[in-house]
Amino acid sequence: MKNALLCAVVFLLVLSLALPALAGTCYVKTPNGKTVNLRSPDDNTVLAQIPYGTKLSYDDDASTELAAYVTYKGMKGYVRWVYLSDTKPAAYAKSSSSSTSSSTKTTAAPSAHGSGLLTIKASGAYIQYPNKKGKGAGDRYSSVFFDDSADVVITASIPRGKKLIGWKINGIYMTFYSTVKTFRLPEVTESMTIEAVFK
Repeated sequence: MKNALLCAVVFLLVLSLALPALAGTCYVKTPNGKTVNLRSPDDNTVLAQIPYGTKLSYDDDASTELAAYVTYKGMKGYVRWVYLSDTKPAAYAKSSSSSTSSSTKTTAAPSAHGSGLLTIKASGAYIQYPNKKGKGAGDRYSSVFFDDSADVVITASIPRGKKLIGWKINGIYMTFYSTVKTFRLPEVTESMTIEAVFK
């Protein structure tokens, strides 16, 4: 009886080692049609940017509640589930209202944009998304909410009769930005408060 039980345990152990890990397929689906970051399982650095609509395979055993462990061009890493879909998304099309607003100068007061747990807040400045040349374009926002990372351009709103003398980021004065009226933050991965300082 003991031998039979031992044989059964050994058989199940060998079977579990022989079976491949549970795998599945998914597609990149970002709300803005942009790429999503593939992050290293070792140090969370960005290994690659995966285009919208890309089909990926993931390892269910190595995945977490927040991120899928995927393979992309031979690289393995994590992508947040919020940017993945079980079904192939339709081609991303920019709404006509957003393209119209991008081509005209925004005169309305800055507002909030997006959703997520992380934020970029601007005081005395406004936030825009970069165009193909890396310059801020389109709608202006006072705060942007995001999940994984953001690529934004910050521009000072200099009041009449005032002079920009610097920037504070998370309350720390940045003297090297004293003469810069606009700058790009291509990879923001944490919440930030950015304040333009005037004299």
